[in-house]
Amino acid sequence: LLSSAEFHTANVNVRGAQKRQDPFSISSKNRKYKAIIVTFMSGGVDSWNFLVPNSGCKHAGENFDLYGEYANLRAAAALPRGEMLLVNSPNDRARNRQPCTGYGVNPALENIKKLYNDGDAAFIANIGTMVEPLTRDEYEKKKKRYPSSLFGHNTQQRTSKSVHAGTAKKPKGILGRIQEALTEQQNPYAAASYSMNGAQIIFDGKYQPSIIGGSGVETLSDVFNQKQYLKQMLDKESDHGFCEAYSHLLNRSIEDSDHLGGILDSATRKPTHFSGASSSIERQMKNVASVILARGDTNKEREVFYIEYGGFDSHFDALRRGTGTYDRVVSVDKAIKRMEEEMKAEGIWDDVLIVSSSDFGRKLVGNGGGTDHAWGGHYFLAGGAVRGGQILGEYPSRLDETCERNIHNSGGRFIPTSSWGA
Repeated sequence: LLSSAEFHTANVNVRGAQKRQDPFSISSKNRKYKAIIVTFMSGGVDSWNFLVPNSGCKHAGENFDLYGEYANLRAAAALPRGEMLLVNSPNDRARNRQPCTGYGVNPALENIKKLYNDGDAAFIANIGTMVEPLTRDEYEKKKKRYPSSLFGHNTQQRTSKSVHAGTAKKPKGILGRIQEALTEQQNPYAAASYSMNGAQIIFDGKYQPSIIGGSGVETLSDVFNQKQYLKQMLDKESDHGFCEAYSHLLNRSIEDSDHLGGILDSATRKPTHFSGASSSIERQMKNVASVILARGDTNKEREVFYIEYGGFDSHFDALRRGTGTYDRVVSVDKAIKRMEEEMKAEGIWDDVLIVSSSDFGRKLVGNGGGTDHAWGGHYFLAGGAVRGGQILGEYPSRLDETCERNIHNSGGRFIPTSSWGA
């Protein structure tokens, strides 16, 4: 009764004569496998302490102590020079023109720093949600459009997961659109999407993701032998639109989770580089690795994954050694290191891309304990095919209000120079 369409939608459910069909699917042509893994740090990670100016800095062609300005504005929230892991910015490519030649990476990102030096990771400076290119004057005088309800968790998570700010209609999720494009192009791919953290708007679109929990695929328990009756109830399509929408989703949830769960349970190749994984993000990443290793059984050529790790709303907790926020970034770094090792052992590190993201950046100016909500921030990409060892985007050459990206009287909220959609 509690699983019926009558209970959840309309009290009149007219079952049709049409037997429910399996959904449309694309057969694999055994083309080279590729995967994208979005790693979302929920709460608005303080990425001003991910990547810090250190040496060789210039402003308007003159030498300038950009780290000194950073440290003065951040105060107690600043990353000390003695804790930084040093990297170079070559500044020798069209999209790698930064004001400094030397930067410091937060020690919590030890593996990302190594990948950067190995050419397998890159940073993107001052990136965020945008509708169109925007200057400070255009923002303050409202001459151009920008995302609605800036600095709010719910709206900015929705915007960063859709990468479609400014649309009048409810946008589809970016991973949902990617799967649609892969599945519906002239020469379509066998594609699938997977969420490691429940239903997510990043997948909004025609094709729903498989949901995998911390302990693996979440399948419907059958302790009362109720599945046989549910399958009978869902065997025929409904003539009522609302009832059919509900029944279709319930049926696919049961069938797809049983199918994927069976594949992963019987898989002969399982992750070997996640022993002792203790954090939620490491367990989620292990589940991603399990699906990738089973690609021969799922028969997929393209897959997209979403991982979410919370606890980054650091109003009272600077991203420095000894804080909870620091420990959580360490867990992110460890999870990526384990995935790197697993994919290298499998020989497909070049075919996997890891993208970091968050609600928004945080204010450059500390609040005495941590930092508050802002806009632009610094993030990283990692994978064997990434053109790493460089910083993309535009790191500001000044950080006080002489910088045209720093909103007046905002405490260091920077207008992004790069959009997530760029």
